[in-house]
Amino acid sequence: SDKSATLNWDNPAIPQFIGAVIMKNGVQVAKLPATDKTYTIVGLQAETNYTYQLYAAYGDDGLSDPRTITFDTEPPPPPLGEVLAVELTVEHNQILLEWKNPADNRYKETIIYKDGVKVKTTTEQSFLDKDIEPEKSYQYRITTIAQDGTESAGVVKTVTSKPLPPIGEVNALTAVAKHNKVDLSWEIPESERFKHVNIYRDEIQETALIDKFLGVQTVQAEATTKIFETNGTYFNDLTVKAETTYEYTVSTTSIE
Repeated sequence: SDKSATLNWDNPAIPQFIGAVIMKNGVQVAKLPATDKTYTIVGLQAETNYTYQLYAAYGDDGLSDPRTITFDTEPPPPPLGEVLAVELTVEHNQILLEWKNPADNRYKETIIYKDGVKVKTTTEQSFLDKDIEPEKSYQYRITTIAQDGTESAGVVKTVTSKPLPPIGEVNALTAVAKHNKVDLSWEIPESERFKHVNIYRDEIQETALIDKFLGVQTVQAEATTKIFETNGTYFNDLTVKAETTYEYTVSTTSIE
């Protein structure tokens, strides 16, 4: 292989034979008993030529003449492939990373880096990052680890999280008017960021008779005078005047 080589031989069938000796450049590498017929050399370099000497040991008679063994190690295998089909699902408060691990028996695990810091080691094919701030840029690098510990260069993805979504307006706003009060009620939006509602009121002036005759119309807009705020679902306006028209606007404020 690229990092090892296995030597095989037949031992002489004579009583004096006591084992085998393997040397490289005059230095003993291994001394084996007479029953052994194979030896694996490890820690070799890929694409390198090696020469070893194999001796038969004969007790007091010492060693036989060497049998020279020369071989070339194989090229290293291609690097482990990267993860495939990386997809990111981005929200304002979380980012989901999904991918496919390489179909290679040398694959061991996947590592996820976020802005250069390792945040996850896994053999799964997804990672949900909940440590996210709105409208912020993040860089992810997904690498693969082989069984021998070799790490790939990785697939890099840069993404910006979404802004905070609006909390929405109140629902089912109703107003019940009496001569001395106006009762407002509503449903608050379903949002964890909801803080309170703001209630605005403006008095609408009647169109003068001459303006009505000339066809002048009054253009209504949202009320602009704030009179109250609450995190509840109703408000009783007790400061109204009888036979008066009012414009109410109820808006929402979020927790930032």
